[in-house]
Amino acid sequence: MKNNAIWSTVDPENGRLLLLTLGAILCSWLCLQLFPYGEWVVFGIGMAVSGIPHGAMDEVLSKQRYQAKGKNFHRRRFITYYWLKGSAFALIWWLAPTLAFLLFLLLSAYHFGQSQLYAYFPEKHWSAALSYIAWGTGLLLWLLLPSWDTIQNYLIGFLDRSVLQWIGNNATFLLVIAGLLISLPLIERWINNTLTTGKVLMEIALAVLLLWSSYLMGGIVAFILYFCIWHAGKSIALFCRVRRLERPHYTLITFYKEVFWYATISLIGLIVLLVISTWVLFSNWHLLFLFFVMISVLTLPHAISVEKIFNMVKKHK
Repeated sequence: MKNNAIWSTVDPENGRLLLLTLGAILCSWLCLQLFPYGEWVVFGIGMAVSGIPHGAMDEVLSKQRYQAKGKNFHRRRFITYYWLKGSAFALIWWLAPTLAFLLFLLLSAYHFGQSQLYAYFPEKHWSAALSYIAWGTGLLLWLLLPSWDTIQNYLIGFLDRSVLQWIGNNATFLLVIAGLLISLPLIERWINNTLTTGKVLMEIALAVLLLWSSYLMGGIVAFILYFCIWHAGKSIALFCRVRRLERPHYTLITFYKEVFWYATISLIGLIVLLVISTWVLFSNWHLLFLFFVMISVLTLPHAISVEKIFNMVKKHK
């Protein structure tokens, strides 16, 4: 591809999200300077604007998927199965926290990689799953390793101290490995002419920007920026595209109206679970980590629902 054509192949959506990320980094940095608990301000705003709403769209999309197949959608059955899947994962946390933690990392890596790269893998193949896991693992390492001294305090009790210490001692080596895990799936797609040079450069620019934000503001804030803008933001954009298959004039405002009550119920449910878990079940766990445990319980059924939606979107391309 000619050099003067490189940037004409950049996905406009990724370009807008990259600019939004730069603005969010500036606002987050100001929050950290102005407020004693600035990271919680960033966390609360991010989860309210996109984090919780993006997970609240599962039922709406599942209903549309059933209707597209000419089948009846049963809300009670959907909710029952959804909570049974989440409860099964909660049971693993109760019986084997370390195993649950490792499974959550694997599931998160796949889910994050899929939401970022699914458009570049039109075929459903095991190589796509490996690429999703590689990219997601690399990104998680880039987000968390720069502030490992703080992050490891949340993980004591789930990973052996010697493992945590080894990760800290080899952080530079692991950052290099993470860079390869992020880059190789993109390079493979570029070699196979599935991904343009401009898109490869944009994806790498995103990862580098998030790595820089982790050094600048810490892993927790960097993760929230990624999760709420690039993961949840792209998921909401996908949601709107899917809804337009049925409702051509569907907008972002329509999205928030449609998921408002689902998001509100989800938020209340998370708070109730968090309070119960903090006071009764896992009183010795760090509050922030416990919140991510609650998120992990919902991630399993959410990831399964999103997998089906991605398959539906590819069929309409």
